[in-house]
Amino acid sequence: MADAANREGVSLYTIDASGLNALEGFGAEDRYVPEARASWVSTANLQESLNYMADSTGGLAVLNTNDVTAGLRLIRDDLFSYYSVGYSISSIDEDTAHRIEVELPRHSDHDVRYRKWFVEKSFETRVRERVLQMLVRDLEHNPLDLRLTLGDPAPVTGKKWEVPIRLSIPINSLALEVESGDLVSQIELFFCVRDALGQGSPTQRREYEIRVPAAQFEPDRVQRYGILVQMLFKEQRHTVAVGLVDRVNHRTSYARTMVNIP
Repeated sequence: MADAANREGVSLYTIDASGLNALEGFGAEDRYVPEARASWVSTANLQESLNYMADSTGGLAVLNTNDVTAGLRLIRDDLFSYYSVGYSISSIDEDTAHRIEVELPRHSDHDVRYRKWFVEKSFETRVRERVLQMLVRDLEHNPLDLRLTLGDPAPVTGKKWEVPIRLSIPINSLALEVESGDLVSQIELFFCVRDALGQGSPTQRREYEIRVPAAQFEPDRVQRYGILVQMLFKEQRHTVAVGLVDRVNHRTSYARTMVNIP
């Protein structure tokens, strides 16, 4: 059991080795009985992965038993007797794996279980992961009021269709800088698509510069800036997820829409 934590576009795992191995391969319609050695290797491989998972996350693995009572007691004891230790790190905004070591030099008789490592994720990685999450469920995080509007699909070749998707953002929701009489904002857009069969595309990243003449900007009126993106789809239902990043202040917004082809 493991106790865890471009410019263009608390779980419990049990394996009953004694019970399962004795019955494996036998049945009214079975004509093949796996060798005992192969069966043992298969079970050992499963147990090794569970042991590794438990050890890496500071948990424990309950193996070779159909009675998990003792394992549940250990879980209960863990929840009532533990220390929470934290420390700060100097972030470099890169994907970095940090190894953790905890020692009790004066209590060598104690069994210390703890998470062995954690991965510090960059800002871009976190954005990409949230876009992927949007393909499954709506995060309802859209402070910049990003909106997606679909155009009419047009056949291209075979069973592929091109669909225009218009993204719009209120100009006054972005961080604007004055440059040569214009108000300028730098944004990034992350796109990802998932079809009805669960197959998804790699997340694509594009950079855009939004430039609006200062004389035309009215801060008291909602003025939306539009970006048109052409996307290619096969004939079925798709989920499109988009993440928006304001590069000046790192504010983010996420939105998604459904595309049905044809």
